[in-house]
Amino acid sequence: MPAAVTIDFPHRDVAALRRQMSRAVRVLGKSQGQAVRFGAWSVAKSLGASTKVAAPRRPVREVSTSRRGIRKFAVTSYKQGSKREFELYAKGKREVNAAPQVKIGFRGLAKASWMWGIKALGSSRGETGNMTKAARKGGRQHIDVAKHLKGDNPSVRITNRLGYIMEALRGGPKDVGTAMARGARQMARIIDSKIPKGLFS
Repeated sequence: MPAAVTIDFPHRDVAALRRQMSRAVRVLGKSQGQAVRFGAWSVAKSLGASTKVAAPRRPVREVSTSRRGIRKFAVTSYKQGSKREFELYAKGKREVNAAPQVKIGFRGLAKASWMWGIKALGSSRGETGNMTKAARKGGRQHIDVAKHLKGDNPSVRITNRLGYIMEALRGGPKDVGTAMARGARQMARIIDSKIPKGLFS
């Protein structure tokens, strides 16, 4: 079981997000629940944008060549953040790169998990690039979005259960710690662009 990770959000970043949610209510005429959903969507989108997508294939290096011209290669793989190597035999680099064991079938799974969170809160257009079909589909099972948008105390909780999600973020915990600030800036840009055109959807 991976160690628990505690992330602190600076008060100024929380305050910045709240200011933009209040602005969405005041300027765009949103309800409190819609504003909270808008804020959560912006944070999730920021995290999705910060999440790396792996290369199409696992790293391969040649170890030795046999007398019959068959070469031995070491393939690097990661499971739950742990590095390991396994061996493959092939006539050359092209052949070993074509092996199914070398191709990353769930390429983009971490980014896809955020995509489903974003989709649950609004639009996810533009978030599917460079992902395999299996990753796009599989990301759904790693994200949970709990929404309570009615009443006087609306809330959203986003839980990402992917074991290596922190390693997939470009800046690790730092990216999560700045997600609210980046989400607030994104909200401000969207509100500014929507003022003459109508409501954010």
